[in-house]
Amino acid sequence: DTPVDRDGRPQKCAVPRGKGSGSQLLADGQITWKIFVDWTTRMIHSCWTTGVVSMAVRQAMKLLKFTAKTVSENSQQMMEIGLMERLSAKFRLSVYQMFPKPYPERKKRTPEGCFTQKAMKLIKGWYYSFNGLWRFEKDTFRLQMRESGGRWIESTLDKLFRINKSIHHDFCHCMVHLTRVHGTVSLS
Repeated sequence: DTPVDRDGRPQKCAVPRGKGSGSQLLADGQITWKIFVDWTTRMIHSCWTTGVVSMAVRQAMKLLKFTAKTVSENSQQMMEIGLMERLSAKFRLSVYQMFPKPYPERKKRTPEGCFTQKAMKLIKGWYYSFNGLWRFEKDTFRLQMRESGGRWIESTLDKLFRINKSIHHDFCHCMVHLTRVHGTVSLS
């Protein structure tokens, strides 16, 4: 159930553990465990990119299993310490800015350098395409196409490229790999 951003990537979790966080203040003895649990719950339910949370006392009571008095006291103490700031007016639905805020900018992700491809079937010295209609010989790179009757006929890479570009790409990728690894026939 991890929230995703508009690009479909998982958003960063908004529960930091560094300096000024609830976990650090708890370890230093500046807050109680009830405040820490309250702070962590609000951080988890906040917007994971802005750190803003909208939570009524009743909803907090339900999530935390605390009384209304405890939830209100926790809120007051968290605002005094600086773990959150109230954005809404009094007697309105409580909207808070949680601190520390999430990272202002996301790290840009780069595609992985190594792409592992599903291996093609190798049967009796022939590599078969995933749809089973094309094959090439491992040693000589002889290319064959299956006719509608099931018989194999000789073909060329140019014909394969015109008929199916994705199989052509897969076969060329595999042939280049075989040439590099095993030093078989050159593709020129």
